[in-house]
Amino acid sequence: MLEGNATRFLDGVEGPQALRVTHRTGALLPAHVTSGGKALLAELPPERLRMLYPNGLPGGKSKAPEDVQRLVAELTTVRRAGWALNLQESERGVNAVGACVRDRTGRAVAAVAVAAPSARCPKGRLNRLASPLLLAARDIGQEL
Repeated sequence: MLEGNATRFLDGVEGPQALRVTHRTGALLPAHVTSGGKALLAELPPERLRMLYPNGLPGGKSKAPEDVQRLVAELTTVRRAGWALNLQESERGVNAVGACVRDRTGRAVAAVAVAAPSARCPKGRLNRLASPLLLAARDIGQEL
């Protein structure tokens, strides 16, 4: 869920593989570096998005967008696709795909994501996971 310009991880499930991404339950990360955070940010009007980053995007060593304008451009693509990617932006060696969970009115209230080691889940595989993830997000929303 969004908390200002950050994403709070509410729950997580680890896969059975030895090399896996651990869950981040309770963690708070910058929204612009997480797939779920980007999916949620894409729902905001550009002026609201800019208000979340009055001093620009927080710096870091990640591959995340470096300025608000680049983020706005990326979020336009996310909005069109309905899902977002995190390609080693929140953590080196971790890729993820995320999509919004919507309530009965269609409002984005949370996001769901699948994260995996980048060695096992490159961008092409994440793209293939997007359709089943969108179905899962829809099903979760219907349960709300």
